[in-house]
Amino acid sequence: MADLNRVYPGAAQKVTRDTSGRILAHLEHWPSNPGTLGSYTAYRPGQFTSIAGNEGKSVGNLFFAGEHTNSFYWWQGYMEGGALSGKDAAAAILAQVKSGEL
Repeated sequence: MADLNRVYPGAAQKVTRDTSGRILAHLEHWPSNPGTLGSYTAYRPGQFTSIAGNEGKSVGNLFFAGEHTNSFYWWQGYMEGGALSGKDAAAAILAQVKSGEL
């Protein structure tokens, strides 16, 4: 909590603790949260073999990032996939800017 409090001052005071002082976890149901209304990748039958691998490909100067764009075999469906895909998209944009393509 000390590290989190450095990034988000006041976070340590907002934590809910049990009677022994342990931090209680907070679970969030993304699909019903009005701030997110989100979920994670869940292919329908046939989609994995028809579209998998294309989710993160850029189209012209439009780049995609998010857990759904990360390789299914690596981190798709997880926060790590979203973070890594954002890093990859930023690197691709930077490469095109440096090359004069963008």
